[in-house]
Amino acid sequence: MTTRRGQFSHSLWRKTYSLLRNLCAPAKPNTKTFGNLIEILTDHLRPKPLIIAERYKFHQRKQESHEKVRDYLANLRKLADTCQFNAFLEEALRDRLVCGLYSKTIQRKLLSESELDLKKAFEIAVGIEAAEKETNEFRNEVSTTHKVTMRSSECYRCGKSGHNADSCFYKNSRCHKCKEIGHISRKCRKSFPKNENQDKVKKQYKKNTKFKAKPSKVHQIEENSESEPEENSGWEVFTVKTCRTSDNKELKLDVKIEDVDYVMELDTGAAVSIIGEENYKKYFSNIKLQKSNVKLNTYTGDPITVIGEITVNVVYDKQTEILPLIVVKEGPSLFGRNWLSKLTVDWKHIRSVITPSSVKDKVNKLMQMDVFKDELGTVKGMQASLKLKEEAVPKFFKPRPIPYALRDKVADEIKRLEKQGILEKIKFSEWGAPIVPVMKPDGSVRICGDYKVTINSCLEIPQYPLPKAEDLFSRLNGGKKFSKLDLSQAYQQLLLCENSRNLVTINTHLGLYRYTRLPFGAASSPAIFQEFMDKVLEGLDGVGCILDDLIITGKSDEEHLKKLELVLNKLLSSTKVLAHYDPNVNVELAVDASPYGLGCVISHKYENGEERPIAYASRTLTSAERNYSQIEREALAIIFGVTRFHQYLYGRKFTLITDNKPLSLLLGPKTGIPMLAASRIQRWAIQLSGYQYDVKCKSSSENANADGLSRLPLKETLCESPFNIFWEEVEIRNVQALNELPVSANNIKRETEKIQLSLKLNMLHCMVGRNTLTFRMS
Repeated sequence: MTTRRGQFSHSLWRKTYSLLRNLCAPAKPNTKTFGNLIEILTDHLRPKPLIIAERYKFHQRKQESHEKVRDYLANLRKLADTCQFNAFLEEALRDRLVCGLYSKTIQRKLLSESELDLKKAFEIAVGIEAAEKETNEFRNEVSTTHKVTMRSSECYRCGKSGHNADSCFYKNSRCHKCKEIGHISRKCRKSFPKNENQDKVKKQYKKNTKFKAKPSKVHQIEENSESEPEENSGWEVFTVKTCRTSDNKELKLDVKIEDVDYVMELDTGAAVSIIGEENYKKYFSNIKLQKSNVKLNTYTGDPITVIGEITVNVVYDKQTEILPLIVVKEGPSLFGRNWLSKLTVDWKHIRSVITPSSVKDKVNKLMQMDVFKDELGTVKGMQASLKLKEEAVPKFFKPRPIPYALRDKVADEIKRLEKQGILEKIKFSEWGAPIVPVMKPDGSVRICGDYKVTINSCLEIPQYPLPKAEDLFSRLNGGKKFSKLDLSQAYQQLLLCENSRNLVTINTHLGLYRYTRLPFGAASSPAIFQEFMDKVLEGLDGVGCILDDLIITGKSDEEHLKKLELVLNKLLSSTKVLAHYDPNVNVELAVDASPYGLGCVISHKYENGEERPIAYASRTLTSAERNYSQIEREALAIIFGVTRFHQYLYGRKFTLITDNKPLSLLLGPKTGIPMLAASRIQRWAIQLSGYQYDVKCKSSSENANADGLSRLPLKETLCESPFNIFWEEVEIRNVQALNELPVSANNIKRETEKIQLSLKLNMLHCMVGRNTLTFRMS
């Protein structure tokens, strides 16, 4: 201890040691322990703060104008650290937060709450702060369209701006008109006899003016206070001018004035609210008109006749205020800033009002479709399956204990899922996963099976990629209007095959239950559902999908709504038409070609004779392909189909359906490679030799699905198959096969040259013989 005390004494500066010695007097520092010395210096240099003073600082702290609510509360917590509020800390923070807020709107809202704690006060304040930020941004957008010109800074002495009248350079100047000091002639207000020559010039100018000013529609009202008061001192002067949104639509508000339902045009640039005399007489003539001290001018400076002013009871969105309303001779009904300062406007609703009524009607019509019904949908003709690894061993876990407060909620959720058919109760299972209850914001519970400890490590997960953000951006490029769809209980709209249901058994405090539909939490679920959605939305431009979230875009409202309707119809038809690929069911590939397009459909053929398509594909022909013969176009359709659906067809046997009888014989699996056919037919025949298939010929009427796709192809000319590497193998096989043919190109060339030489010799022999015969006759 002596060593620590000595080291401490020697480490102090001379001034600090002198202070320590004075604090220890009359005793000496070497008579104190190390702990005593530390305590003496600490008490002197860092005395305990006065609680009253610290609390005074705390209660004097107010929010700055630029300070966010979050930062303000954080600073209050820092100040409260030395106030020793103890058990009353939350109440003190709440009171100071409410009382010190800069925004009176937020403060008024918090004071209206009957039961308010710190958490609730903070959430309300942050929410209103964010809403005010969006409102300001919206108003900025409006201000770019509603241009404001202020005249309040104009000096009455010289007519210029940027300075006060008291400091004007012409303050002591003499007017050349009235000869008075204090202003110049161009700002002189005294009237003089008019000059007839000047009147003639003005009349001639108006007569020759090509562009005449149109009467301005009364919209925006601005304050126009000049430095020098006019004859009617105290009167407010306002300017009225046109104000519209970028799409030339007014912003409308539904208000109730004196119990009369009334529509007013919202204008954030209008300083006062006005109404035309005609509407005043029609709706509010029972209210006595009073004299108004307001002057109004148009944008061009022309005065607008003010009839008077009335005081009315205004109700908007459950808010009631007594407000003034200016009555003018002619003009629209404007909801101005003086009303906005008293009534809080729902800006989200205002934005929706801008939407054209035709668009709203179409959206409402779409919302009536069956796909928006509040019930669990079921995809028909398709069942998802989970495939286990060969070495997989069943795993069974006991149910985890559930907090007593959640037991009833978990039980209610299990019963609800069982009633909907999502869960079914069983008695025995080799697999069993514990559940994890998750609280929802509304207080209900979502239960999820913890499959990480059971099947996830034992599943063969389909290697189907989820789209990246860059892929979605490229698909949505050029869009200006957007819609977002969120599929409700997305995975659980897919039925789970019987063989896979025991794998997703959950063990609960109510017993064993297994899912009958694709569950959340299984490792294979995202890939299975993403593949299904990509099949449903295949061929649609301007549509992006990541699992259960869809986004649809268009360059205009019309294009956007058309695509939205197409997507909704696809979602509806997918539950009735498309089937999920099953490797154990027979597969058929139907193809057809038209003079300008190719079409193909891959389908399942079930034992009961029913056919269900798995996917569709089509594309337009290139300019070179349109010059093919019909049989070559039909063969190209086959190549397009097997290439597009290579992942479904390769390595298994399928049935190829075409409506071209000669082609079914030419490219049949039991027919050798045709030696005398065109080279491209030979190449395609070699490519098809890598597949196991039978050919079946149908009439065009029986092959209508592929025929229709070929006549309505998608606007694409390149095959987007991910299996282009297969084509390289085909080209290599083509070269090898051609080299193995009994007759090579060089042989054909050599023999052709011999034939051409022989023909020339024969022609020469005939000519020589004819000439000899002629000579003899002569």
